[in-house]
Amino acid sequence: MQLSRRQERVVGGILLALFSLGIFYLQFRAPISTTGNDSRYSLYVTQALLTTGSIRLDESLEAFGADIQQDYRLQVIDGHTYYFFPLGSSLYALPIVWAANQAGYRVDSLQHESALQQVIAAAVSALIFLTTFAILRSCGVLWWSLLAALTVMLGSSFTSTLGTGLWALNFATLFVMLSLWLMIRFDSEHTTTVHPVWLGSFLFAAYLARPTTAVFILLVFAYLFWRDRRELAATAVTALAWLLLFILYSRTEMGLWLPAYYLPQRLAGTNVPAPVVLYGLLFSPGRGLFIFSPIFLLPLSLALWKWRDLRHEPLFWLSLAWISLHVGSLLRFEHWWGGHSFGPRLLTEIVPAFVLLTAVISRHWPLGIRPSQQRWLATAGAITAVFSIYVNAYAGLYNPATAQWNAMPHIDNAPQYLFDWRYPQFAATQAANCTRLTDFHLQRLANRQTRPAPYQIGTTIDWTNAAPDRTYSRARQWYLPSFWRQPAAELPAIPANYQLFMPQINNGEPQDALLIGWVAGEGTAMTAVCPTAQIAFRFSDPEPDAQYEIHLLAQSPGEQTITVLFNDTPLSNIQPGPALTEWVVPLDGRLLRRDSLGLLSFATADGSPLALTLQTLAILPAGGAP
Repeated sequence: MQLSRRQERVVGGILLALFSLGIFYLQFRAPISTTGNDSRYSLYVTQALLTTGSIRLDESLEAFGADIQQDYRLQVIDGHTYYFFPLGSSLYALPIVWAANQAGYRVDSLQHESALQQVIAAAVSALIFLTTFAILRSCGVLWWSLLAALTVMLGSSFTSTLGTGLWALNFATLFVMLSLWLMIRFDSEHTTTVHPVWLGSFLFAAYLARPTTAVFILLVFAYLFWRDRRELAATAVTALAWLLLFILYSRTEMGLWLPAYYLPQRLAGTNVPAPVVLYGLLFSPGRGLFIFSPIFLLPLSLALWKWRDLRHEPLFWLSLAWISLHVGSLLRFEHWWGGHSFGPRLLTEIVPAFVLLTAVISRHWPLGIRPSQQRWLATAGAITAVFSIYVNAYAGLYNPATAQWNAMPHIDNAPQYLFDWRYPQFAATQAANCTRLTDFHLQRLANRQTRPAPYQIGTTIDWTNAAPDRTYSRARQWYLPSFWRQPAAELPAIPANYQLFMPQINNGEPQDALLIGWVAGEGTAMTAVCPTAQIAFRFSDPEPDAQYEIHLLAQSPGEQTITVLFNDTPLSNIQPGPALTEWVVPLDGRLLRRDSLGLLSFATADGSPLALTLQTLAILPAGGAP
């Protein structure tokens, strides 16, 4: 049935509203959350502004104790505690946090902040979807624009990154998209002006939320210089006026012309070759843009193929320059993979560039492409769209193993796994994560790249040993095959009778044991997270003729038969239940070797998931008291 133009608009509007609500619900209900990462304390700033009128967090964080000042998300200036990351998100969240306060909901705990961040992040994503549609609609037909906007939203880091927490990127992306909407309406002659006051304000708002949007802002100024210098003057004056006010506020409040995060010196250099980083950013299984969102290969390929038909479009060159400059700026960034994130988080900023490129191409469609070629393109688009949506909307939001992938092992200390096609992040499972983690630590133990402290019989092992991350750091030249890397310098052994006086440099002192496949559970116990959980010991002077006992204080949510093994030799079975119970497992001294590793393993006989929590563990002479 053919719809009239009015009916088409009504149906399109209803679908647009339903899709927006669906995106909000999809992201709000997602089990994966990154609100405990960089964005933690951002809404504490918002609450402080509403309560005290200041961005200082001195009073807000008193309950956390003095150690809170060591948190990387905070900085102390002239005795006052401030949020280290950009202030934009905290300011733009003011209306929502104010409304929450009126309803009796205050940001006075990390749980409250996390819940409110999820609401704000999901709402901003819905607005980004609407703006994406508006940009594409300025150059294309209704139904195509609606489908393309939905595909970009669900098939990119617009969902898998922006949907998991209130990063600095969320509001920055929204204001960038609003800026693009004003520009493309002007470029398409829907209006005779870019509305420079609004555009200048949006550009500054994006910069305040995310300083790296400066690349986009400079390109906008270049575009306006080409198209209309009067519009450029008014836009630049507006943006610079806002910037001046921000500088004056920063100088008055913190004594700084600009907060540290806004300074380019923050982007430290790296010695990793640029081609390696470029491959990592675009095609690696851990962070590759075109691996996690292959939908963007289509507009880029069309742009390069039909560049002669598009070369007269200033926005065509703006989008390509934007992509190139942003990727280029990351080639010398030490932390180019973005830490604990899903896929190409740091390339979220150029997703709007691909939206713009798609809009420019659609304005000139079909670009002389034959119908048979169009069918091939449509098929490729459908396949890449389905895969991109699966990766970002499902794996990025609803598969917890993809978030745990970053910590098994810690990706900042083992970035070589970004390139390992055996373990792509988007296909992560708990079993694969555990296999990778076990292989990593056992290989380091075998190569003596990490060594537990000599275990003294009778020493109690507890939850403080459940974080093996602090026993290793990033290997030199991690991007090379292991046999080409230069080994990291090791600290000389310290004699037992030698005294150390402060200040002492702590570079990760050896642990009494290395726990593999465990996590610290609320700071009181160690909980198994892998089908087989292991504990590695190094025995300096065991007595082979002696008999020992392993004393375990353990529990399990339900009764489960667990086999205890030492160096693959079964020792005994335990059946812990919900109540914390002590178990004693015999250990023959002949299994111990002088100055060698002993591997204590816990596994179920039938291979079912291991449900085990250990409060403490100790090896004692047989008959000894724990």
